[in-house]
Amino acid sequence: MEKWNKNIFWIMQKFVYDNMVNRFRLTGLDYNANHRTQYHIYDLARNSAVYNLEVVDKKSTTISNLLRAFTHQPTPSIDKFVEVLESKIKLRLGLIIE
Repeated sequence: MEKWNKNIFWIMQKFVYDNMVNRFRLTGLDYNANHRTQYHIYDLARNSAVYNLEVVDKKSTTISNLLRAFTHQPTPSIDKFVEVLESKIKLRLGLIIE
């Protein structure tokens, strides 16, 4: 969005954000209001019978940092990939793959 001079605001729950950071090994996510990609991280706070969104942190990054993280991921061997894929199919559908 830097080319369009627009910001992207991601509003996500803390465990989703943490999963994304760990999965893609994202670094350099300190908050900088000048970064075009911003994350506003919330958690749920109980208020009687309802839950309220509570901002717990703000982070930001650049598109180039995201692209670097997304393109430098380890690639499993084809055998390991197929093994994991088959196990997920079996779990979800109860299929027998021979």
